[in-house]
Amino acid sequence: MNLRNYFKLTPHTANAITDSLEEVNKQALENFTTTENGELLLREVMHLFHEAYDADSRVFIKEIFFENQIALRLIKDHEEEIFEKIDFTKANQVNWNRRTQIQIVNLYRNVVADLYDPYLSIIVACLKLKEGLFESFVQANLGFSERDKINFALARLKGTTLFAGYNPIIRNAVSHSGTDSVVYEENQIIFRNIKRSSKPEITGIVEVKNEDLLGYIYSMVDFMTAVAIAINIFGLDAVDLITTDEELSGYFLSGVADADTIVRLRERKISHYESTWSDTALSEKEKLDHFAGIFSDHCQKRNLPAIKLLFKEKMSIVVIDVPVKEIAHQSEQEVINRAVELIKYTVIAEPLFGSRFRSFLVREEVEDGQDSYQVWIQGADLKDYDLQTANIYDLLYDGNIYKNEKDLNIQVDFSALEEISLRSLSRVRKGRLRDKS
Repeated sequence: MNLRNYFKLTPHTANAITDSLEEVNKQALENFTTTENGELLLREVMHLFHEAYDADSRVFIKEIFFENQIALRLIKDHEEEIFEKIDFTKANQVNWNRRTQIQIVNLYRNVVADLYDPYLSIIVACLKLKEGLFESFVQANLGFSERDKINFALARLKGTTLFAGYNPIIRNAVSHSGTDSVVYEENQIIFRNIKRSSKPEITGIVEVKNEDLLGYIYSMVDFMTAVAIAINIFGLDAVDLITTDEELSGYFLSGVADADTIVRLRERKISHYESTWSDTALSEKEKLDHFAGIFSDHCQKRNLPAIKLLFKEKMSIVVIDVPVKEIAHQSEQEVINRAVELIKYTVIAEPLFGSRFRSFLVREEVEDGQDSYQVWIQGADLKDYDLQTANIYDLLYDGNIYKNEKDLNIQVDFSALEEISLRSLSRVRKGRLRDKS
């Protein structure tokens, strides 16, 4: 398969990432039932991706492409388990008997119940974006039943074979088998749609030969493989666009990148900074001035005004003086909000100065008589935050927050936060593991 043909955003980069493309091609060849069918499905999915990108490039990348990857990561363990069973079935001759039939029916159920839906969601989201109907990926993913998603897509993708293998009667029967929804015969399996009521009735029947049911499973795997390959191709095509765009790269790091990627990116960032710190041609003052300039640029981009930096080398503290901000001091929420704003300065500073200083103090510069706030955060805590093993609530709790240099001893109800997180469909960064007792 010539995957280079699908590069649209930066076609000139395809030759520079040969190894990555070969790995994607290997994945395609291993998982598609046939190369010809795989190529057909992949072409249709890539065309849809490009149409959605053309409709609104930033919404597609940030709210569909990224969010779908987050959703797919949630089923990764299920996928590995189910694909292992499918690979075993492909590699071995099936000796059909009632027990084998039951195993294949259960495999069909596993695919449609645990894997299929999130792959449908990116198709629906792309179609909605094309038509100006897109609201959010959560709405596209959870606002429709699986059957409604397919009907929505079929009404717009005339002649598509993307959803071959999915049959709503089979889907309903395997999900609610009970005693009568699935009937096993020697060479075939009969699936019945039963309308359950005080007077139950059979409203639909599908008779499927044993080998055909396996074919249905393989067709659904082909669809999911096509989407997965399309995601990898588009990601490689868009990598320069994403990494050079501060908003998109920040969004990728905060929500999409896995733990290993985050560690590698931090190591690369720190290594880049270390080349300046270890430059013997620069004086210590020149190095500090260099990183102070980078710090200032980052603050300006984030609308965080800063006055000056002071470096307390004996105490190993970076002091960041910032303008005072008028707030309602009697409002606990406004005080917390201001503390979070001040913590943001330390988050920017730690990667730049963390190899030379152990902690970071931010203080509002005020005239006599004014109330002011200060935050003091340890570098180790900020490093954990950068690696996404701690969140902002951890920094509030583990750091020191002062009003007029008196510790406010801010408390955080982590149990309540966890309860809110469990009840929310919004993505929330997890914090440190803490004793709930």
